[in-house]
Amino acid sequence: MCSLAGLSEERSTVRTIVDMEATQALEEKAADVVDHFGDWLWKDAARADMLQTRYNDLFNGIVLRSYDGVQLTLPGKAASFVPKPHQHAAVARMIAEPSTGLFHEVGAGKTAEMVMGLMEMKRLGLVAKPLVVVPNNMLEQFTREFKQIYPRARILSAGSNELARKGDRDGRKLFVAQAAMGKWDAIIMTQTAFARITAWRSGSATAPVWA
Repeated sequence: MCSLAGLSEERSTVRTIVDMEATQALEEKAADVVDHFGDWLWKDAARADMLQTRYNDLFNGIVLRSYDGVQLTLPGKAASFVPKPHQHAAVARMIAEPSTGLFHEVGAGKTAEMVMGLMEMKRLGLVAKPLVVVPNNMLEQFTREFKQIYPRARILSAGSNELARKGDRDGRKLFVAQAAMGKWDAIIMTQTAFARITAWRSGSATAPVWA
């Protein structure tokens, strides 16, 4: 802040007056210096690497885990399907971390990663009966690809038609009973079908309500 100080003759006190124009000019100049320093600092690759290493040695106490190079055995997988290295890494991340985002481009094999990941978590006892919710138009394709990768997997899949009421047959109740009582490796549902099943809070004193 730029200011002008003056002495009042009557009260013998110092008054400070802010020079707004000079202050603004000084702040702009300071911002320019910071920007230019940053540009200069990172222009030289060797200097940038040295500074980054120094910063990490002094202040960085967390190193993100890398799954590159991981090779999984994946028992039960079809021998004809050979996962790519990035798919091994994705499955390893799903096993080791509480939540995982598979942000690959289209065609990178996200479906196979999800299938292998949940089957491995099931095998290791990390999950009991995994539920997969897919877009409405993907139910048949996802189920088919699942069986291609794990031919012996026990899968229960359902779309909105399977949950519809037909006469005295309540499709939703039947599906939930099958899901609860069956020994499934995975349950696959469409988004619409999943939305039609009312969740029952654990410990509730009342039975599930079917909307």
